[in-house]
Amino acid sequence: MKKPTKAYTSSLDVIRLAILICFEMTKQGIPLVPIVWGRVGCGKSQMFKQISQYLGYELVDLRTSDKDPTDIGGLPCPDIGEGEVKYLQSSLMERVLKQYDKDGNYIPKKRKGCIFLMDEKDRSTTEVQNSTLQLDLDRCINGRELDPDVYVCGAGNADSDMGTTPLSSAAATRLIHFFVDTTSSKAVEGWQVWATQAGLPDWAIAFAEVRKEIFCGEEVEYTEVTECTPRTFEWAVRIQEKCEEIGKHAARKDVVKALVYGAIGQTAGQESIAFRKLRKNVPDIEAIIADPEGTAVPSIDANGKDALGILYITKQFLIERAWNDGSEDREATRAFTTYASRWPEEIKSAFMRGAAKRGLTVAGLKEYKDWDASKAA
Repeated sequence: MKKPTKAYTSSLDVIRLAILICFEMTKQGIPLVPIVWGRVGCGKSQMFKQISQYLGYELVDLRTSDKDPTDIGGLPCPDIGEGEVKYLQSSLMERVLKQYDKDGNYIPKKRKGCIFLMDEKDRSTTEVQNSTLQLDLDRCINGRELDPDVYVCGAGNADSDMGTTPLSSAAATRLIHFFVDTTSSKAVEGWQVWATQAGLPDWAIAFAEVRKEIFCGEEVEYTEVTECTPRTFEWAVRIQEKCEEIGKHAARKDVVKALVYGAIGQTAGQESIAFRKLRKNVPDIEAIIADPEGTAVPSIDANGKDALGILYITKQFLIERAWNDGSEDREATRAFTTYASRWPEEIKSAFMRGAAKRGLTVAGLKEYKDWDASKAA
């Protein structure tokens, strides 16, 4: 049996920043649903309250542990006149689902935004979890859509408590998972900042640091539930690009790790982050165009798989550079094909096939003909 992977944990201040990035990406059309896992009393629900106050958003806190599927998805009701089943909307969902007047016109809510927190998610039944699948991924349920200003979130206890219902793969791969670190020095420091702002006395703030073993309790090792799928990998890619675009706090290594690992897990996340860094070593494009036969090719023997990764990134970059804004740069195509002809056979073949498939006019070039002939030999 495969040994469960230990999940990557983050302090609440890192998770708070990561959630704000999820909100920003949701606002820009890439809906991400963050879910925070942590032991009872570690501050998960309080953190969402703080975020809502900071943003000036309404907070709708739905405790899923005592709900039925109809509380979320509505009550199915046959419509004899139209011969179909409609759903009577639950009053619990009025603040987050779109509302319409009698003429069918959408009535926008009068607010700045809304955080829809499905708390105690792993204490709900499987049926309730299944009823939220559409909300997590498609922002709708039984034909009713969420308001555009709604940001879906989740929280749960996971391995830190008993009586929880594990998420299915279908549910887990629709979420960005964050696991709360409650025992490290950073976690204590974060709590002390909150305690100072909350007006707790100095002796209590000092106690958390001096008697850390009592204050924090035993460390909880959470089981990673994320998976790398084409969908979650796309999220991880877009997250990294967005974090670099935003810069500042968003570009912090701990924030990027929390987000990427939360999307695709530690193993895939580490590989993805490391591979992305290789793009900095892509040879200079203008140098290749000016001297395709003299520009150095990264050495596979010297750099192993990293050099191969650099060449694959270069391959993709060159093809897209030659196909510039929908029209081919013939000079670039000729130069890049000459340069690629000097690559190891595997990646050279990948370039030739990729360039031809993209529509670049490589078939008439000598380097392409030589490569094509070598395949037939």
